[in-house]
Amino acid sequence: MVYDQAQRGFKSNTPEAIHGSLLGYKELFLEGKMFMHERYTEVCDQILSFKDHRDPLVRRAVVELIPTLASYNHADFAAHYLHKTMLYLLGQLKNNRDRTTCAKPFCSLSCSSRLTTIFLPQPSTLSDMSRCRSNQPWLLTSTLS
Repeated sequence: MVYDQAQRGFKSNTPEAIHGSLLGYKELFLEGKMFMHERYTEVCDQILSFKDHRDPLVRRAVVELIPTLASYNHADFAAHYLHKTMLYLLGQLKNNRDRTTCAKPFCSLSCSSRLTTIFLPQPSTLSDMSRCRSNQPWLLTSTLS
């Protein structure tokens, strides 16, 4: 039921419906147990296709879903989406676009014990992040620990 409603929301193509669909997917990943397992790749592709949406609420919902997608299926996420999402998050951190929204998912992914060996941020990236986000001390602490 929730999955079908989320699919319909994406087809309506309004920012509010897309945002609602993204929230529905988040709940399915968090509470649906294995329901989303066979749909994982399709849903990830669909979610990430909205990362550059014109509406900031939709972009924020996509970014906030990234750690949920990574924790739901570590292996598939690392194999298919980790590189693309980390590059996207780094770009957003450097370009000032949605920076506050992107910082926490970036730290979450880069500090995850299962994903650290796959992606290690470059030292220049860390100094760039500390310079541009000096008013949020958790960012520097999280990325360096």
